[in-house]
Amino acid sequence: MVADIIVLNSTKNVKLFLLETAPNRSDGKAGTKRFFTGLLDVL
Repeated sequence: MVADIIVLNSTKNVKLFLLETAPNRSDGKAGTKRFFTGLLDVL
């Protein structure tokens, strides 16, 4: 999670972060949770 927050500090990498944590990932619900928490961090 720390690495995810660091990535969010660079707006250039926000799209990459969202793609990597998208709900359609193989980890399912865990990916969805990370996606929304990451999105809140971006906003």
